[in-house]
Parts: sequence; C-alpha cells; structure tokens
Amino acid sequence: MPKRVDRKFIIGIDPGHSTGYVVFDKEKEVIISHITYLDKTALFEMVKILNFKVIDRVIIEEFRVFPWANLNFSELEVVEIIGVLKYLIHPDDRMMSKTGYKKAFPDKKIQDLGYNITYLDGHQKDAFRHILYYYHIINKNTDKLKAYMKQKRECI
Repeated sequence: MPKRVDRKFIIGIDPGHSTGYVVFDKEKEVIISHITYLDKTALFEMVKILNFKVIDRVIIEEFRVFPWANLNFSELEVVEIIGVLKYLIHPDDRMMSKTGYKKAFPDKKIQDLGYNITYLDGHQKDAFRHILYYYHIINKNTDKLKAYMKQKRECI
C-alpha cells in the first residue's frame, strides 16, 4: 500500500436514500468523478472505487436520528449504508464528518475558491463540501483558503 502522502484521491460520501459521492484529485485539485445513486447500487459502485490503493481518505457524513425528527424515508437505510462503509473502509482511511461542517463552504465560497460545482446535484455538493472541510481545514492545505479569507476578510 502506498504511503498516505503518495495517495492521490479523497472521496466524499453523502449517504442516504439518494447517496451522492465525489472523487477529488488532490494533486490537480479537481473533481474527477461524481455520482448520485437512488438505490443500494451505490454501495456496489463505491466498493469498486474503494479497492483502489491511491485513496488518501474517505469522508462520510454522519447521520443522527433525533426523536422529534419526522423524516420521509427509512432512517435505518442511512444507518445501514454507513455501517457497510465502516465495515469496508479501514478506520485509518475514513473520517466521519459532522453535518454542520458543510456549512463552512456555501456554493459562492466554493466557486470563489475556483472549484466548478455547477454540474453537481445537491447530494454531490454536500459530499464535496465535506471533502473541502477535510482538505482545507483539517488537513491544513490552506493556501488557497487563506487567500480567499484575506480577500473576504473572514477567518478560518
């Protein structure tokens, strides 16, 4: 298995009834693949991608069920998807991302950072937001983000 620094891709997953995932090339800083599945075939397709040895990290959005939530789909479906992903992906290669993290990257900020997301659907955008949070904030690849923040007079 290549060392982590040699691993090229980050995968973001927004699990749910419609599961969106995005594959991000760290070297070129571009999205190379994006898919949303409306059924369990997403897991089979993700397994194919997860078998590549050049994946740095898989970022999976957490899911929490609150007693007051009135959801229109089976809450267990999301939990099952996350369970399968946790089973398939070694703990060193995955990170669970809190739902609120994606709020750090609204569409305008993503586009201002130079990423084209106009062709992504909502689930794919959410998956990409989690990648950006990991890539720019947690993994500290912040040059592009710092330049943006300085221009907009924001702080990380």
